[in-house]
Amino acid sequence: MRLSLDGFSVHNFREEAVEEALRKILSEEKDACVCPLCLDDMKAMVLNNVEPDYRPLWAEKVPESYKLGQLEALEKTLFNKIMAEAYKAMLRVKAKPRHEGERQPLRNDAAQILLLAAQEILPTKDQRWRQPNHLSALMAEALNNLKPEYSTTYKGRVYARASEIDAGFLAQVYAVVYNAIDKLEEDSGLKR
Repeated sequence: MRLSLDGFSVHNFREEAVEEALRKILSEEKDACVCPLCLDDMKAMVLNNVEPDYRPLWAEKVPESYKLGQLEALEKTLFNKIMAEAYKAMLRVKAKPRHEGERQPLRNDAAQILLLAAQEILPTKDQRWRQPNHLSALMAEALNNLKPEYSTTYKGRVYARASEIDAGFLAQVYAVVYNAIDKLEEDSGLKR
């Protein structure tokens, strides 16, 4: 049984904070483009430069600070980092907006790379990791420990694919998956 991107449900709760930061900055920068293409480009740039916070969507307790409108509730260092990265992204996109070419929806290509590694690592006979809630927890834990690869163009996907053939990067991905499995097994008493 192969794992698929549809087999788990996770969300990077940093996305809401980044969207809020971009709204604040763009409300003061009237000559910056705010079309969906430019907004996605800015969002990808910021998300690639801040620590992710993936959580399974079935998680029962989502901290208040992750709700939309709570950017100021984040730790001061994280707040400042997101605001600075949002400003840099706005300046970069403002200088060279990309309105042409094929686009893909904003996505973190690291999820696909992790999924390929998980397909090889997870034992085929151990069905618990095939369950959506366990797989979601595993992917969230692993994604939080791997640098994001958000992209909005197919060219960005090519760069992510190139990193898949880098032996050092692949070793890191496999280590992240194994560490996530160990942590989740320890936390939930699932040790074999």
